[in-house]
Amino acid sequence: MHHLLIPAIELALGGVAWAWSRNKTRKPQAPVEWTGRRTIDLPLHTVRRTVAQHMSEGNCVAVECDDMSDMYKRGDLSVTRVPWERNLRWGEVPVIIGTGFGDDGGKTFFYFKVWALPTVTFSPAGEAFFLRQAQAEFDAIVALLESKAQRERAGRASGNGRRPNHRWYPGDEEPQSGQEASPDGSLDADLALLGLKRGASWDDVQRAYRDACRKYHPDRLNGQNVEPHLVELAVQRFKEVTAAYQRLRDRMAQHA
Repeated sequence: MHHLLIPAIELALGGVAWAWSRNKTRKPQAPVEWTGRRTIDLPLHTVRRTVAQHMSEGNCVAVECDDMSDMYKRGDLSVTRVPWERNLRWGEVPVIIGTGFGDDGGKTFFYFKVWALPTVTFSPAGEAFFLRQAQAEFDAIVALLESKAQRERAGRASGNGRRPNHRWYPGDEEPQSGQEASPDGSLDADLALLGLKRGASWDDVQRAYRDACRKYHPDRLNGQNVEPHLVELAVQRFKEVTAAYQRLRDRMAQHA
């Protein structure tokens, strides 16, 4: 399936990117770009809506869309050189961001590509900064989508079709206030937040929590010049997995 989706999405995004930037080129140079791909266990419309909300919150401006892709621009057009990462924020780098979507057997194939405008030149350190930050943004979006997919799977496993009793997440239509999940659904939801399933041991929970802390702890982002909205996503995720870990600790201690 991917070998059919990728060329179609690339064609749709590439044509718009070229048209948007063609009048801004100063001189030919090797393109600076980064691409990510992931299949998400969510309906296509849910993935596309959630990604669009993330892009809007990240100060991106939509420039064009079609049946399978959305194109955004972001950054300060007065920036013409990126010498190294401490000279400017990621959100100031002039870029075009393309997001593409395709049905992948009931799941959604998500394609993400970031192009630097051809008016911008990069030092080796500046290019490394670009690639690192582009991947960090993609990873943050994927973490958001996978968290949503885990909650929906846990809700289905509980048998009542409702979301687990956690606070509102970006992309949800409305908060599920006043609703209590069943005890089994709550257990499944907490395990899912740590990437685990029913039957996991306490050692599995501790190991998964340590891994999540290494990935999402706010102290890990200090001094890395990470965009504020990406920091907020990491902090939100850290709070969620910590709360899930504490509930699992209490529950497993009661049955020990």
